[in-house]
Amino acid sequence: MIGNDLVDLELARSLGSDKKERWLEKVFTKGELDLIDRSDNPFLKVWQFWSMKEAAYKRYHREYALAPILNPKQYECITNSKIRIANEEYLTTTKITENYIHSFTSASKVNTVGITLNTITARTKLKMLIAERFLLDLSKLRIDKDSYRIPNLFYKKKRLDLNISLSHDGIYSSYIVNL
Repeated sequence: MIGNDLVDLELARSLGSDKKERWLEKVFTKGELDLIDRSDNPFLKVWQFWSMKEAAYKRYHREYALAPILNPKQYECITNSKIRIANEEYLTTTKITENYIHSFTSASKVNTVGITLNTITARTKLKMLIAERFLLDLSKLRIDKDSYRIPNLFYKKKRLDLNISLSHDGIYSSYIVNL
């Protein structure tokens, strides 16, 4: 099972949510707020933790086939790379650039991570990768979300047994897939 999330830092700066105390208290636990306050760059730490929480949320909901409901405090960042959800702990990998933050978590090795400048390109690149890897007709591949809003790959209307995760924010999109 996998999950990934992406934060466009320019968009995040323009929204200013990281400075809104009420929002911070709704999203982060006391322990997370302490880690944010003690960090060298609280702005980046807020969005790193947000990205980690979203990635873990996507993985957890996929693993347990849960309906979408976001309660960010239910997903606690206990280190810069570890999230606790209920009785589970997930390791995350996070990349921070000057333009975006990307986090992902996986129960197994992630073979491919892609970052693009728009959602259409991310979906197309993912489908092209799958078509090439499995020698499939690209025109018969599609990505649809299930009733829980989890994306799945289909070939000729049959769901493929591949874990994928898509994310987008601002001008950036990302995908990960276990092949």
